[in-house]
Amino acid sequence: MTLAEHIQEIRNGIKLGQFSNEEAVKQGIVLRLLSALAWPCWETKTVFPEYPLDSTRVDYALCDKQGKPLVFIEVKQIGMQTDNSEKQLFQYAFHKGVPIAILTDGKEWSFYLPTQTGDYEDRRVYKLNIVERETNECVNRFTRYLDYNKTLSGETYNFALDDYKNITKTRMIESSLPEAWKRLVDERDDLLIELIGESVETVCGFKPDKNVIISFLDNHITCNSVKAQTIKQSTITKKIDNSNKPNVVKSNNEGGHYLNESFKDTKPDSFVLQGKKFDSQSWRDLYIKVCKYLLIIDPNKITQLPHTADFISNRGSKYFSDKSNPGEELRVWEKITNNIYAETNLPANRIRDNIVRLLKFYNININEMVIYIIA
Repeated sequence: MTLAEHIQEIRNGIKLGQFSNEEAVKQGIVLRLLSALAWPCWETKTVFPEYPLDSTRVDYALCDKQGKPLVFIEVKQIGMQTDNSEKQLFQYAFHKGVPIAILTDGKEWSFYLPTQTGDYEDRRVYKLNIVERETNECVNRFTRYLDYNKTLSGETYNFALDDYKNITKTRMIESSLPEAWKRLVDERDDLLIELIGESVETVCGFKPDKNVIISFLDNHITCNSVKAQTIKQSTITKKIDNSNKPNVVKSNNEGGHYLNESFKDTKPDSFVLQGKKFDSQSWRDLYIKVCKYLLIIDPNKITQLPHTADFISNRGSKYFSDKSNPGEELRVWEKITNNIYAETNLPANRIRDNIVRLLKFYNININEMVIYIIA
């Protein structure tokens, strides 16, 4: 009987409710599949049941010919997997330095790399539901991560590691795309403006002036992005991190605005940073006062800004300079210290973004700053 045929019979049995408890899952699903994947299930030193770990045990340890565990499998009753199950499995795997860990209730199979970084979800390479997925997909995944000979040779771990790296790379790209787009828009990237102009010309036959495109980006794209980010930030804060709430006294925040809002076409009246209030005559004035406040907190960090990537635009424009002639790097500047200058020819939202970067650079929660706007 082929692996595909075993999977099909197990799938039918799950639908009929034949695996009513954990032992039934172990014998009727887990051991059956391991046998189909060429594991010698009768050799208990290779497929080690109830593998001892100090005061506890893991359901199965799949071992090499010297008895070293290569895979831990923790089995639960169908529908009984929990977050605590993951935590328990990871503790087992870390304790013995086992490279692959599997949590299953027979129906769902989660394949993990415990030695990698991130939380439990981040270290899950693949989640397979053998009832819902196509048979060929199930065969491919079981063979890729659990085949006996490939496990002994280290191939299954290498396959899982490749998949983990691809997943991690994809997550990083997806999380970075909004910021990359925002930077292109905020920095008025010449290539972006040119491409938009050409596209408009293709649609209507007329190429818009550069200022028309910039106005469009300001009034539509940037505001919509900030609005979406505000909603996302609010949702995340409510669901996940109550510690991210503002630390400033609530009565002082009435009518105030936070750094996840748009400040286009506004003028600041004052701001509160870490409970201290400052008057401000303009966005430029506000920006310089924030810089000088941070200078007091840690003078050494200010000197790092001219050479820190977060304060250099994608086109190489600097927001801070330590040149004796700052005009070599900045257009309009103001002195922060005797040798550090800040670019101040910036729109309100660019100043906002730079302040966000500065606060993060100083490990200050961005919600510790509240800005008051002239009505």
